[in-house]
Amino acid sequence: MTDLRELKNETTLSAIAENPEGNNHYLLFAIIIDISEPYKTEESTNFTTKLKVIDPSFNYKANIDANGLKFHKFVHINIYSETPESAPRIQHVGDIIRLRRFKFKLTNKGELMGNM
Repeated sequence: MTDLRELKNETTLSAIAENPEGNNHYLLFAIIIDISEPYKTEESTNFTTKLKVIDPSFNYKANIDANGLKFHKFVHINIYSETPESAPRIQHVGDIIRLRRFKFKLTNKGELMGNM
């Protein structure tokens, strides 16, 4: 069950793009358009799963006027897990995902990226 604190923090990707450093505990729903298998790099101890997500406010048709944002067709999301088995289980592209407590930032390329 969702509590009132979470409802107050519910937002959209375009609102995050306008102020990515504003809140560290964002809550939003997004649609998955691409997903990678969990992988591990040599310098990391965790497995990384990469997602590309959109929502009705942040996609290729949206008109977003945010300082520093150059690319707004989708958002990159990195999810870290200790084992591949504990990584998120996504069945299909087009599934809706709930993102809680993600930190977002604008990259040097002008893309919005979320990490958990």
